[in-house]
Amino acid sequence: MLKTLKAFSLILGYPTSELQQALPEISAIIKSETIVPAEALQQWLANLARCELISWQEEYVAVFDNQVSLYLFEYVHGQSRERGQAMVDLSGYYQTHNFAIAGNELPDYLPLVLEFLSYQPAELVREFLADMLGIIGKIGQKLRAGNSDYALICESLEIFMGQTPQIAKPVIPIKSLAEIDKDWAEPPVTFGSAHNSCGSCQTQNC
Repeated sequence: MLKTLKAFSLILGYPTSELQQALPEISAIIKSETIVPAEALQQWLANLARCELISWQEEYVAVFDNQVSLYLFEYVHGQSRERGQAMVDLSGYYQTHNFAIAGNELPDYLPLVLEFLSYQPAELVREFLADMLGIIGKIGQKLRAGNSDYALICESLEIFMGQTPQIAKPVIPIKSLAEIDKDWAEPPVTFGSAHNSCGSCQTQNC
């Protein structure tokens, strides 16, 4: 059992007070298994353990409700019928390995996938991740482009599989030529005013 994958599954879930209290133990598990680089992860988890829970929750909603989907098959099939069949197949795969989905969560939800893998032998984990790694990499790139430290999880999975994460740079808005001209334009020179002053000298009758 790879407990690090279970730890990743928990971290990707919605932040709760229970999860925040468990972060030191989660960090210790990741460090002890040494299957992924832990230094950056530990620093991030330490920061989460100290922050206000409401701030963490707001960040989570901003990232995963509005920017990045954790449903793997969306990146392959979108909302097409093919995604439905893929999820049926994945549910069947879970059943053949005696893994039952609790609640109403969809089978391609990344935290659920990682929880399933945490109970499997290393050979199966690597075989499964090899098929999903391209999608996980895309999620990591989107997270990193948005400056989200959640990207550390995707990048760690890529490193675990012997891949070098493709780090996406944050998107910097490009100004139009008109905007550049406006930024560099000098203010018009005004000779005289209602008070007969001339700019900063504040003298009269210049």
